[in-house]
Formats: sequence, C-alpha cells, structure tokens
Amino acid sequence: MEKQQEFDFSDGKDRDAKEPKQRSQAELENLLDMGKMNPYQTLSKATFIERLDEMDLDEKHQLAIRVGVTPVKNNTQLTERLIDNFDDFISKSRMIQGTTSNDIDPSSEEYKKIKHLL
Repeated sequence: MEKQQEFDFSDGKDRDAKEPKQRSQAELENLLDMGKMNPYQTLSKATFIERLDEMDLDEKHQLAIRVGVTPVKNNTQLTERLIDNFDDFISKSRMIQGTTSNDIDPSSEEYKKIKHLL
C-alpha cells in the first residue's frame, strides 16, 4: 500500500511548496472574514478559479449579479467575465494610497542597523 501512495503524485510537480502558502492565505482570509469584505470572498486568483470550477452555472449567475457582471448562458464566457472582473477588482483594491515618509534620519545609528539588515 505504501508503494502505491509514493506513486500517486509522480508527475514532477512540487505540491509541498505550494500548499502551505495557500493554506496560510486561506486561514488569513477566514480570520479577516473576507466574505463580508469583498464579494469574491478571496484575494487570491488561484483560490477564486478553484471556487469557480466547483460552481455550477446557477451559482456563477448569482455571483455575477452580486459583483455586477452581466450573466450569460454560456458557462465558459461567464467564467471568463468573472475572472476578468476579479482581476479588475484586485488591481483597484491594491492601489497604494498615501505618501511615503522617511521617519528615520539617515545619519542615525538605527538607520545604519536597518540598512545592514536589508
């Protein structure tokens, strides 16, 4: 039985490196209650696409109406429109607001320590 488990994922993909990052992102989104913060319930495109793959056409229609996308009967077109709208939403929500400020004097010892760390 152990030999069969060894060969279950013998396609060369490194799944261990990807899973912790996705898991930690999902845990963070659960803690922040992303369902209330944004209509897509995630900020990860990969997670959103996985959720779309699990949805049927009716669920995609409901999501489209909630996010302001015109629902169409073609599943492929609707999925593409939702992904495009998700990309637009993410690019707008990640805009940097405010200005940068230099709170540390470049001639101070703290600045030198921080610069050394970087």
